[in-house]
Amino acid sequence: MNYLEVPEVSRFTSRQGKVARETGADADSKQLPEDAAAFRPVPKAGTIPKPSLRSRSAVALGGLAGNNAHGAGFLEALRRSGKQPQMVTCTSGQILHVAKWLQGADIQVFFEESMQQTQPFGNWLDANLIYKQLSANSQVIRPSTSEFPMDVLANLGRSWHRAWTDPKNFSLFREMYNVMPARSLVPAFPGDFYSGIADSLNGTRIGVVFNAYNFEDGREYVYMNEAAFKLTGKKPGVHEDKAWIDYQPINADTAEQALYLYQYGFKASTQTVDGAYVRDVVLSEIPSENNEIDRIAAIRPQPDNWLGGPPLSNVDLQSLQTQVAFNATYIGERERIRLMNRLSGKLKGETQPRLVSILEMPLAEARTWWDYVVESEQIFRSAYWRGVELAEYL
Repeated sequence: MNYLEVPEVSRFTSRQGKVARETGADADSKQLPEDAAAFRPVPKAGTIPKPSLRSRSAVALGGLAGNNAHGAGFLEALRRSGKQPQMVTCTSGQILHVAKWLQGADIQVFFEESMQQTQPFGNWLDANLIYKQLSANSQVIRPSTSEFPMDVLANLGRSWHRAWTDPKNFSLFREMYNVMPARSLVPAFPGDFYSGIADSLNGTRIGVVFNAYNFEDGREYVYMNEAAFKLTGKKPGVHEDKAWIDYQPINADTAEQALYLYQYGFKASTQTVDGAYVRDVVLSEIPSENNEIDRIAAIRPQPDNWLGGPPLSNVDLQSLQTQVAFNATYIGERERIRLMNRLSGKLKGETQPRLVSILEMPLAEARTWWDYVVESEQIFRSAYWRGVELAEYL
């Protein structure tokens, strides 16, 4: 198999609707916003090449609400290339897109149909929000409108109990905030939704990894199919060097845990939630002496740096906090690999770390919390065309 040479880090962005591949210091420099609308529309798929397993390639997809179109666009480009990476890691909504990709589904068609069902007014945010409220009973993730009154009453009861039992430390202003329920959404997926995902992720020769996080125990659960266990050399159970990570097989229950959003609320004292909250892009499990992988495509649902104007509103502030938190965990993952690259050839013993390159494709436009409510065709379009270029190096 032929592989194009790649530097340690590359970044695939764009300039005026044309893909720009940055390397060296440019790949680590400040990211500039792009005009995603400048890309031409994605054409319908033609003849797809016969699938070819790429033993030196891996893909790491990060998920984030309405930014999941970014990963979906890349996966469609990857599907049309015919290339199958040796391993795929994914978080949050990208788990569903990876399952569809493994099924051989046309991701563009799947994305467009999902858009038509959940946001028929395109990018018109207010119209789509009203539609989601009016069609709540037919949505797979619906607003918690009917549950809202009882959730408020439950929180009022909790506030009253604090006022009665600890009047000296009671704050009316604090409790006014505490009355607002944590739950704002309700999952309403069909009964076979999670088992279908698990079956797709387990029934492949490609190593698949995703994660979840138990915030009460402070433990990250990393779920793998059989191929991933072999490719990483991991064994089920708590990591011998990292006691906060527990490796487990993939099944319907673990798929449900990995797709559980904060906004679904919490009724139990112990809860496992979407792993993107703790590690949005899973990289460190990929390099191993048990595989040949020397390049990883990192498809990130956040820009490298803040692309909006000054964060003046609470929505802007929440958006900035989310981006900083997601980027911090990614940098830690990426720099661990770069550290091992620098140590390669300098360690004692015959076994040395393999040099691994990172091909980065971050989101390239400003998106706020309000934008997370809906997907964007422009983001899909941008990710597709950049993905076509990136796939050449896998």
